[in-house]
Amino acid sequence: MKRIERSDFLSYPNITALGLDSNCVPSVLGKLSLPPCNDDLYIEPGALQHLVHLKWLSLAGNYFNEFPQKLPLSITGLDITWNLLGDVTEKLRKLSKLTVLIGSINCFRQVSINTCPRNFTITQPLSSSLQYMDLSDNNWTFIPKTLLGNQLKALSFATNRISRLRRDDFVNATNLGHLDLSGMLTVPWCSFVVEDGVFDPLNHLKSLNLSLNGISFLPDGIFKNNENLDILD
Repeated sequence: MKRIERSDFLSYPNITALGLDSNCVPSVLGKLSLPPCNDDLYIEPGALQHLVHLKWLSLAGNYFNEFPQKLPLSITGLDITWNLLGDVTEKLRKLSKLTVLIGSINCFRQVSINTCPRNFTITQPLSSSLQYMDLSDNNWTFIPKTLLGNQLKALSFATNRISRLRRDDFVNATNLGHLDLSGMLTVPWCSFVVEDGVFDPLNHLKSLNLSLNGISFLPDGIFKNNENLDILD
């Protein structure tokens, strides 16, 4: 599929879930088993706007350089993985009912392949309803704490290029139950540092993944406030 126009879904006004994924997965992001693809799926502005009952939309793997315009404001779940998106802040902030955002692999640099064309960024807080956010594999170098609200229940920053967890990284995410910070060994020349007190605000944390980070030291009492922690990798 190469093009979606306004007339394409006029006969289906009650759609609640729509998958428009895997039409053109960017080969530069490392999925080398797929045929080369260098032309993004074109969605005419407003082509989906009339789908006022749409809750889940997958736009994964479409080589998007720009975020599609005028998506339905009813969307609660959005998958934009395997694209080449840059700053998506403004477009995502318009989706005020968003509860699930899967935004991984828009800028993933393998250790030996430096092919990421630009940085995937979100610079301001998103929907106050957002409960699950996956921003793994995006070349982030720090935890953007301004994005983390106390409504978040699950968060993944796995396989980024973060080398330090700072004491105040999660002060705004006090209701997190599941946190994945694994796989930072994509930066083998950096040591991974966990500052004392970084997990103190997370009283509701049930699972934490710190695997594949080459951690050589954890401060004493690092999990003293995490009495609900059941799973630790």
